[in-house]
Amino acid sequence: SVEASRPALGKAKQNGLNIVTFDGAGDYLTGPAVLPAGQRAFTFVAVWQPHTNGGAQSIVEQAETPMRSGTRAALLAVGGAYGFNGESNDCHTLVPFQPNAWRLTCLEVNDADPQNVAISDNGTPYVGVTQKPGALKLGTSGLAVGRKLATDGEYLQGDLAEILIYDRALPREKQQKMLWYLDRKWGLDCLGWLQSPDGRALVFDFEGETYGDWKAEGEAFGPGPARGTLPGQMPVTGFLGKGLVNSFHNGDGATGKLTSPPFVLERKYLSFLIGGGKNPGDTCMNLLVDGKAVRTATGPNDKPGGSEQLDWQQWDVSDLAGKTGTFQIVDRATGGWGHINADHLIQTDRRLPVLIDQTRELTAEKRYLNLPVKNGAAKRLMRVLLEGAVEREFEIELADAEPDWWAFMDLAPLKGKALTLQVERLPDDSKALELVEQGDTIKGAEDLYREKLRPQFHFTTRRGWNNDPNGLVFYDGEYHLFYQHNPYGINWGNMHWGHAVSKDLLHWEELPWALYPDKLGPMFSGSAVVDWNNTAGMQTGDQPAMFCIYTAAGNPAVQCIAASNDRGRTWTKYEKNPVLPHLVGGNRDPKVIWYAPEKKWVMALFLDGNTYALFSSPDLKQWERLCAVEVPDTSECPEFFEIALDGNKQDTRWVFYGGNGHYLVGRFDGKTFTPESGPHPLHHGNCFYASQTFTDIPPEDGRRLLIAWGTVGMPGMPFNQMMSFPVELTLRTTPEGPRLFVVPAREVEKLHGRAHTWKDAALKEGDNLLAGVTGDLFDLRADITLGDAQQVGFVVRGTPVTYDVPHQTLSCRGSSATLKPVNGTVRLQLLVDRTSLEVFGNGGAAYLPRGVIPPEANKSLEVFTKGGSATVNSLEVYELQSAWGVAGGG
Repeated sequence: SVEASRPALGKAKQNGLNIVTFDGAGDYLTGPAVLPAGQRAFTFVAVWQPHTNGGAQSIVEQAETPMRSGTRAALLAVGGAYGFNGESNDCHTLVPFQPNAWRLTCLEVNDADPQNVAISDNGTPYVGVTQKPGALKLGTSGLAVGRKLATDGEYLQGDLAEILIYDRALPREKQQKMLWYLDRKWGLDCLGWLQSPDGRALVFDFEGETYGDWKAEGEAFGPGPARGTLPGQMPVTGFLGKGLVNSFHNGDGATGKLTSPPFVLERKYLSFLIGGGKNPGDTCMNLLVDGKAVRTATGPNDKPGGSEQLDWQQWDVSDLAGKTGTFQIVDRATGGWGHINADHLIQTDRRLPVLIDQTRELTAEKRYLNLPVKNGAAKRLMRVLLEGAVEREFEIELADAEPDWWAFMDLAPLKGKALTLQVERLPDDSKALELVEQGDTIKGAEDLYREKLRPQFHFTTRRGWNNDPNGLVFYDGEYHLFYQHNPYGINWGNMHWGHAVSKDLLHWEELPWALYPDKLGPMFSGSAVVDWNNTAGMQTGDQPAMFCIYTAAGNPAVQCIAASNDRGRTWTKYEKNPVLPHLVGGNRDPKVIWYAPEKKWVMALFLDGNTYALFSSPDLKQWERLCAVEVPDTSECPEFFEIALDGNKQDTRWVFYGGNGHYLVGRFDGKTFTPESGPHPLHHGNCFYASQTFTDIPPEDGRRLLIAWGTVGMPGMPFNQMMSFPVELTLRTTPEGPRLFVVPAREVEKLHGRAHTWKDAALKEGDNLLAGVTGDLFDLRADITLGDAQQVGFVVRGTPVTYDVPHQTLSCRGSSATLKPVNGTVRLQLLVDRTSLEVFGNGGAAYLPRGVIPPEANKSLEVFTKGGSATVNSLEVYELQSAWGVAGGG
């Protein structure tokens, strides 16, 4: 039984039956858990109507409190899509939805299925997979309806009619019967499109294990619907649910035919998803009436390359009303693209827009071209043409009507030019190109840097996606940060090099994008250097040229260079690129440094697997292989640098690491890197990848400064991901050998605002010295003598940071690191931003960067001890100012 935790719930009716209305602010229900602990297969059914598609909304969930990774099972909506949330094991943006319409939802989670999440949404199937299939550890602290169980947040704003929970994955037939019963009970007509009034099916969806009443001939179609991509096939996308017709069984050489049972043509249109080869008569789908083909369709591909994506097509069959028809799917072809894919054959009275190529002419008169984006819309290929030649080309989820947000393209390089905008396969009723507009500002950016989930002292790009930092270099008073960037979407793709500069590592100014995709491929990761000695011979003025060294990730991936003679404001790609041809696999991510003893450049390059290599060059153009480097348990994104041991510049070591930060410590003689220890973990968090360190830091500074990709999502925002806060690395002697220590760059102190300090304070269980301190941005520093406490730590806006005294471990939300006390004392530093919590222990001996999005309403801090008393030798809590100048920071 579920009891109301907040009794003031509004009531309404649907089909004469009571429903519950949730206000999105304080209404929710709680009760005991109904599924056993660790349950690995279950089904949630919900009859619900959201009133908004903004923010995060939990419809129903069972979970553990406090929550740990994998212990939550929630039907969760986030920013216009919904799905499953398993707490760091999620698939919660699976189904797009619009508000103020009833949804009949069946969520099935089954870790025995490779696609372990399946949702039926008003009869349309969707499937997905969580980040860690098989990692479900369902908790049993309780059940919540209309809110997150563990914390005060994710309130549902909408109506709820009924919830059913099953301790198993329901067989398809039982699931369908149950959904039809609920549809009729609540008077929804959510499923009416699936069958005619007399019960005849209007949809062939290929979700069963076999083809049922369909007749298969030959080998091409296999024994039943394919579960997606077949062996040897490019990834198949665009189908609905788990199954589809796919005639690639045994490759393109197989042939066959698949014929449906007869059906009566009852609606005006036949809609269907189709893909594969464009071979009329040989790879096609036909509609037969009286044994004759009266309609036919093919996939889009008739030349090498292409895509296995299915897309909608439609036939107008209004002139055939009442006749009996048969689908015939044919594969007679045996060469390239000799197969056909199809799914979801639907009778409907709803006309689908015809997909056509559309163009628009304009003259570049203003700074930006603002482009409307609808998250989750079909990706369209868009080109910007100048005198018929392609200047820009990218994929974008164009909004056909009202956008979720606006992307932009910098028109400055094209100012005054007559341009043609070209988009492939837009719906004929789309207003996307009409919505595109020029402006001297970014459209929709009135609240830029004030967005709810915008980090306030970590770098984030204004719009779109960022991942790896690239080309960290200091030159002429500026720190340069290049980064992997998709300007046109909030997910990975369209890889450009974004570019920003800062004079203090805090306040960043975005410059025009440095590198655009070209004929050699998208712009993958790399590095940047200053050619102080003009070794490349490409300096044009009095100041040295800067160089970006990058991977052009075409087929195959190659290494290239680009030069700037104006402090990085504009870039010219080397006309004889690539400077290093393809070697093996996905070779990529060149990190280049200057090796002064031999006056040459040295490049670290990822090759394949766990293998990297070092190369040398006198001029950045001609490269010679030096040696291979093996780094177990890591790949891609190499970093290679020299660093003093214990600050002694006469006693140095070299550090080599890959994407996850697992590093080797060794020596380098200009030809061979010889590891002496490692790999060792640089960090113990979940919000750190592909880090780089700055080159050309002035000798009077001398720090080894690092920035990583902060891998944390920002749901519902027009930007996604961030950079970690800059940190300083030092190499220190420890009883285990030389190890890297990590501390925040001292520049954070420039953001310090109001301070709260304590000294020599006794801390007993139940005490909280920080009870009066609230905010969302902090630099927190503590020195604690452990006494007889079993645990000491902090709770930051609901997130515990705990030092376990007997086990000598520092932990935060499932991440932990060994940390030995020094003379019975531990020192902790915490940097708190809106989407992250970075924890440093004992002057950098432990580093735990965590992506955390705390409840918006929880601004509290707590310092605690458990199992005994401790002494707070010093505690300093600094409220931080926003680096963006946003009022209210802290």
